[in-house]
Amino acid sequence: METNGAAPVDLEGFRSSMRAAGIEEIVEPTLQVYVEEARATFTALRDAVERRDAEGARAAAHSLKSASGNIWALNAASLFESIEHSAQDGDLDGVDATFGEVRPEFDRVLAYLSEAGIES
Repeated sequence: METNGAAPVDLEGFRSSMRAAGIEEIVEPTLQVYVEEARATFTALRDAVERRDAEGARAAAHSLKSASGNIWALNAASLFESIEHSAQDGDLDGVDATFGEVRPEFDRVLAYLSEAGIES
């Protein structure tokens, strides 16, 4: 699943970096943990956005930013970072606007990982 020719996760880049570090065997387990934990954290983010809870949104977005960056889902990581900063600044309108962008991107990440054989 790709948009504009770019996959939502650079699996080869992630795998290559782990190979270079001598820990390629952690790629599949890391992706599995991402799928399992990111779903729950995304639900917490959605709930915080709906409650207009800036701190809850900031904390969930921070976690998702880090996790997404770790697996090289860089566009998702960037969007989560934007939510994190907006929430930290108390800009709930900015949180809402970016959440509308991150939801389909997060769905793309999960679909792409599913197509790659990573299931929760």
